[in-house]
Amino acid sequence: MRSLVRGVKAEIAALEKARPRRARAKPRKSRKGLKRVRSISKRWKEVLIYIGKAGSEGISIQEIMNYCNQAKLAISEESVRSNMTLYGKKGLIHRVKKNAYALTEEGAKAAHWSRPVEGNNVKRPEDFLRT
Repeated sequence: MRSLVRGVKAEIAALEKARPRRARAKPRKSRKGLKRVRSISKRWKEVLIYIGKAGSEGISIQEIMNYCNQAKLAISEESVRSNMTLYGKKGLIHRVKKNAYALTEEGAKAAHWSRPVEGNNVKRPEDFLRT
């Protein structure tokens, strides 16, 4: 019986050793210590692209909320406000006037969006809805 248990334990150990490990993102250092690296979700990339399409004059929180509702992105107003603050700190967007935000070049890269020539921007939410 003991030899059977030893054999099973040895097999388990061999299987665990052979099991592939998941690659983990290397944490970045911040002033507060180690920071978890996260990518931007597909929903938030869509929101960033929408902000970018509004052009350099920016877009308000309410317009962003209208887009989120029409595109059925299920993002709350609190999340929009929170992420606008976070993305502002990260340099992905900047405030152009009170409650109006515009996308930066860094934000366009993060959303994997190539900015069109200025002046060709369409600003209606229904133009950006997923089909």
